[in-house]
Amino acid sequence: MHCRQVVNNFFGKPPNRWAPDYREPFWPAIADENHGYVAGLKYLKYYRDMSDADYQRTLTYGLNAGTHPKPVVEGVIPEAVANATRDGRQIWQALDLRYDFCVGQCVPNW
Repeated sequence: MHCRQVVNNFFGKPPNRWAPDYREPFWPAIADENHGYVAGLKYLKYYRDMSDADYQRTLTYGLNAGTHPKPVVEGVIPEAVANATRDGRQIWQALDLRYDFCVGQCVPNW
């Protein structure tokens, strides 16, 4: 099992891949219903130079369809944190893209 699957299983809320309206959330979306999109996108020139309307349109492309569209939020969705806190649960929070170099360092020791 991949480390990401372990984290998502214990601390996340993976999308229901068998739902009829499921859309696979590709980059820069995070495949977790507690998260919107990768935080820090505006650090990349491609996103930084976009108008707010183009930014919104780019992020919602392909994920807007269906009954559960992914909200255009960078990082964890504030309502998800509030709900988890209320329910006594913990959720993982993805690091922003400036920490991308860390991914290669996250090798399990088993």
